[in-house]
Amino acid sequence: MWPQELIDFRQLVGDRVLLRPYRKGDGLALYEAIHSSLDRITPWFLWANAEHSVEISESKVEMLADLFLNQQDLTLGIWDLDEKTILGGSGLHRFDWKLRLCEIGYWIRTGFEGKGYVIETVKLLEDFAFGVLGMNTVQIRLVPSNVRSQRVAERCGYRYDGTVRRITFMGNGELADLSIFSKTVDEWEAK
Repeated sequence: MWPQELIDFRQLVGDRVLLRPYRKGDGLALYEAIHSSLDRITPWFLWANAEHSVEISESKVEMLADLFLNQQDLTLGIWDLDEKTILGGSGLHRFDWKLRLCEIGYWIRTGFEGKGYVIETVKLLEDFAFGVLGMNTVQIRLVPSNVRSQRVAERCGYRYDGTVRRITFMGNGELADLSIFSKTVDEWEAK
C-alpha cells in the first residue's frame, strides 16, 4: 500500500517545470511530444519504437493513470509551468518499500534538451522521494552508451555503482548493459 503522500499526489512545481500524472485528454499532447522526438528517443526506449497515434497515446495515458491508481508506478509528464507544452516524461518507478528504494526515469522532447529541464525534474523528484516518501536510495539506471543521460545523473550528484551486463533492451530490441547510478538519503541530506 502506498503512503498517503503518494495517494494524495497531484503535482510538483519547480522554477520552470511542472510534473504531474497524465490525465484523460493528454493523449494528443503526449503524441505530439513523442512524435517530434522519435529520432532522439528510439535508440533508448522500446516503447518509442511502437506504433504511435493520438488514439494510442490516449490509451497509454489512461493505462499510466491506472498504474498510478493501482499503486504500481508514478509516471509523470514534464510540463512547462502553464501546462501548455509537454517537455518530456519522468517519474518514480520500481518501488521497493521494504528497502525504501526507487528509480527516477526521464526523457526530454527534441528542442528542449540541454536547457536544464531534466536536471530540475530529477531534483524535484529526489526531494519528493527522500523528503516526503522517506526513501533510503534513489537510482538512475541507463544504457552506458546514453552519455547525455549519464551526464544528468552525474550533474545531479548520483554516484556510479556499477554496470550489470546484458540485463535490458535497447530501443531496437537488442540486449544491452545497464549502468546504475544512485544517491542515498545521507548524501541527499548533506547537499
